[in-house]
Amino acid sequence: MSTPRILVLGAGGQVGHALLARAASARMAIFGLTRRELDIVDRRAAEEILARIDAPVVVNAAAYTAVDRAEREAASCFRVNRDAAGAVADICTRQNRVLIHLSTDYVFDGSKGRPYGVEDAVAPINVYGAAKAAGEALVRASSDAHIVLRTSWVHAPWGNNFVRSVITRMRQGQPLRVVNDQRGSPTAADEVARAVLLLAGRLPDRTLGGVHHWAGNGVATWFDVAKLVAQTFNAVGGPAAGVEAIGTAEGPSAARRPPYSVLDSSRLAALLGTTPADWQPGVVDSVHGMLDERRARPTAFAS
Repeated sequence: MSTPRILVLGAGGQVGHALLARAASARMAIFGLTRRELDIVDRRAAEEILARIDAPVVVNAAAYTAVDRAEREAASCFRVNRDAAGAVADICTRQNRVLIHLSTDYVFDGSKGRPYGVEDAVAPINVYGAAKAAGEALVRASSDAHIVLRTSWVHAPWGNNFVRSVITRMRQGQPLRVVNDQRGSPTAADEVARAVLLLAGRLPDRTLGGVHHWAGNGVATWFDVAKLVAQTFNAVGGPAAGVEAIGTAEGPSAARRPPYSVLDSSRLAALLGTTPADWQPGVVDSVHGMLDERRARPTAFAS
């Protein structure tokens, strides 16, 4: 079965860029719109632009992702992650397209203490998670054919993410004091893109509709990630830097984070016949990619 033509919304973001890059290398029919080309909060523009593009599959990779800032910009966060997400889903339903909507592990409160499955009830503890959970609900209500794909702790050689933040601090000689009691699964944007394209290749099989999880294999704390980033950067000539482990209470942030938000990807892995890559190689690749300006600055897909 050939992969249908795909339209990516939010093509300037981490996953959006990874999707375009991976699909282009595989010679897939894909088209991307950055925020400059389409701000999804403008429903009329979204409806008109999507109507002109022949793409049976739409991937919504556009989102408000500033977790801490969302606590003081709740209206803006909900406008993008709930209202616009619902509008895009409704447009796709009306135009007979299948939507793959990206979501997050932060829809969970982290109290379970073991990997979250797709059947677990959402219970967000911050504004960002609440907005994403509300967006998921609208997507699912719009059509049983639509797919919600949750992932976690996304990073890439481009964009704003934790890996880049650690490298920036190392370059500036700033101390690295990193939380060691929040656990999740770091996921390379390219790994998310791989799952999305595999899903798209199965469409328009509408039995795939519903919620799926896809995140890097394994469990890590932010301290574990920072330590690997520092070791990798130092190994290629970057400044040496020690990483100090601290508790959540010692590194206060505006938004609460779930203490354990590991996602169970086994259901989707069985459907796709593959498993998510281990989280460590992805982090190493992001570090090396950030040191390669050609990859770290994706001007062709800038938002």
